[in-house]
Amino acid sequence: MRAEAIVDLNAIKFNVAKLKEISGTNLLAVVKADAYGHGLLPVAKALVTRGSCHSLCVATLEEAIELRKKIPYAISIWVLSGFLPHQLDAYIKYRLTPVIHSLNHLKSLLNHNRLPDIHLKLDSGMHRLGLLPSEMPEAYLTLTKLGIKLSGLATHFAESENTLSKFADEQIQVFHDVYQELIHRKLIQTDAKIHVANTGGILRKKLGLSFSVRPGIGLYGISPNPKLSHSESLVPALSW
Repeated sequence: MRAEAIVDLNAIKFNVAKLKEISGTNLLAVVKADAYGHGLLPVAKALVTRGSCHSLCVATLEEAIELRKKIPYAISIWVLSGFLPHQLDAYIKYRLTPVIHSLNHLKSLLNHNRLPDIHLKLDSGMHRLGLLPSEMPEAYLTLTKLGIKLSGLATHFAESENTLSKFADEQIQVFHDVYQELIHRKLIQTDAKIHVANTGGILRKKLGLSFSVRPGIGLYGISPNPKLSHSESLVPALSW
């Protein structure tokens, strides 16, 4: 008998409901890297139809286009790795939203007349992707020149799964300060998607200003730290 990988889509639906219950807010489902190896299209369709998820997050433009072709109806698809300037027309054609994490990429929008909705990612301390707080004054000026308002703002926790760490609180404060400045300058939409909390942040209830939460591995029944509250409530979706 050959080995089989079996994915339980009902388990994913259950995890969606549990993470919504814990966070008390909307959920932005991360399906990057072939839905963490669980199968991009089956998982995405289950999240939309069974889990009532209206926003899906992927890592690359190629993943996003594949999703849009198979799920053409009115869901939001966000590309977490942002965009390269020559890709912008594809974002408009397929109704995709880039999460811009580079000041240079933000400034490159000045050369275009037609733009998609954009989210901005702030590097509040993880130092992987995002604009540094020191770059934000120039980002404010660029957004003003563009004459647009952000449709979303995001950051990513560095160690939200660490129950002894207070660094998530420091990141939340950095993020809050930038968000308030964007509001003051009228550079962000009133209904913008504000997403901070990953799976660890949700389980620790480190939500910050999250109007939506952005779980990845938690959707598939995995906790980043089994000692976190509610970890035992998640149901693994993959079995062999």
